[in-house]
Amino acid sequence: MLSVLVEETNRYASDILNIHGETTDRRKHAPAWKPTDNNEILKFLDLVLLMGHIEKDSLQDYWTVNDLTETPVFRKVMPRDRSLIILKFLHFSDNSLKECRDSPTYDRLWKIRKIFECFNRTFKEVYDPTENLSLAEVIIKFKGRVIFKQNIPKKRKQWGIKMYKIADATGYTYDMRVYLGKDKLKENLSPSASYNVVHPMAECVKDKGHKLFMDNFFSSPKLYHDLLTEKKINSCGTIRSNRKYFPKNLAPKNETRRCCCEILQWNDSLVLERQKTSVYADQYAQSQKWICC
Repeated sequence: MLSVLVEETNRYASDILNIHGETTDRRKHAPAWKPTDNNEILKFLDLVLLMGHIEKDSLQDYWTVNDLTETPVFRKVMPRDRSLIILKFLHFSDNSLKECRDSPTYDRLWKIRKIFECFNRTFKEVYDPTENLSLAEVIIKFKGRVIFKQNIPKKRKQWGIKMYKIADATGYTYDMRVYLGKDKLKENLSPSASYNVVHPMAECVKDKGHKLFMDNFFSSPKLYHDLLTEKKINSCGTIRSNRKYFPKNLAPKNETRRCCCEILQWNDSLVLERQKTSVYADQYAQSQKWICC
């Protein structure tokens, strides 16, 4: 990952300086750019992470010499002007590879796609997840300008970037995807938008005996059936009764249905439906039916 940041940051700085010359900074005594390296980028990232724990009014305040508010560690690790010029040229992709926005293969995440996939690969290389996994939707608070920014009033973080992630029982993120807006081509080919999220993401944990838990936004009978039969993944979660293929009558008296799914319904102050599959469902499929509890 560091090598990607170093390569692309140096490339971007070189491109900008070739176009505008050395006068890209309005400050009279601004330092000249010199290529960075892995060690310097690592120090820079350390300071950025530390800023998340120490909140100040502006970036310059982290290097203040005021006795009341100074944080000497920032000056010791890296000079202020060097940090600001690295931030100015920090880059994650090669601009020459940018595609036209009208192209059918245009990637809205192309600016950080290389580093994003690097994170995903590393998540899988350094850790084997536990048996129980969850797939959830999360909102990353963001107030900038991107076309795929979401406004979800019911969420605690109303404005931000929506992501889907698979995490295990310890909270470790094993895989993640960014929601980039509707893909009409994929939606027309798949049973539902939620199916189009879960089914591809489950590829990274297939054939390993995992159990995948999810909420009613993702759950559907077809999804659970395909996860079990195609990827050998057990699934469990609440489900909306208006989903396609959901049985109209959960427990008809004189009818049994052959299926690898089990659906349970609780009648309380609210009606709750739960759907699950079993890893051994194929062995006793004849005895399975929609169940109402």
